[in-house]
Amino acid sequence: MYCPKCGKEVQNDDIFCRSCGNRIQVEANDISQSASSPNTNNNMNQASRYNQLSSEEQEFRTFIGRNADFYLKKWKLRDKGWNWAACFCGFLWLVYRKMYLNLLIVFLVHILLILIGLVIITYSSSEAISDLLRKFFPFAIFSISLFVIPLVMGFFGNRMYYSHAKGKIEHVKSKILNEAEREKRIRQQGGIGVVGLLLTVFITMVIVVLGEILDILEMLM
Repeated sequence: MYCPKCGKEVQNDDIFCRSCGNRIQVEANDISQSASSPNTNNNMNQASRYNQLSSEEQEFRTFIGRNADFYLKKWKLRDKGWNWAACFCGFLWLVYRKMYLNLLIVFLVHILLILIGLVIITYSSSEAISDLLRKFFPFAIFSISLFVIPLVMGFFGNRMYYSHAKGKIEHVKSKILNEAEREKRIRQQGGIGVVGLLLTVFITMVIVVLGEILDILEMLM
């Protein structure tokens, strides 16, 4: 701390400057008061906006649970960023994040592509074209499943999850007025679906094992 008159260093508890005798405490208090008093309304408005943003962020944090910082950071970007988990895990990521409607849509897209291919193969007027499709159709479906859908999931994953979270939170807020109950319901609607994930993995393994058993039985017969 320095004297505003002569510039000499003074102690924090000094009332007068020991070099020039200038009074220190009054000027320090005046400076402190002048720094803290102006534009109270602006400060209140800023605090109100801060609380509003914090409330929305807190709702998202409650909904997301684990890895909330990652998603909140991505959602602040204009394009919502890339999601490696959605790219590599696909169906499992959708189940893990309880996005069952999105899971159903992706699954139906797969089924639709398979049905279209089977219809073309079955009702093709040209036997050569039918044989060609029969050879390359499984490869096409495999390529779509292995490359196209993961790229789409990686690019749009954060967008899908943001829309999912926003919709669920708004739905809960429109139905429940009690703050404590609302927070509880938001947490239940969000979070991670460990049970659903384990069930999906189990069903997938069962299907794979049954497929192998059927192949073995067909070879034996």
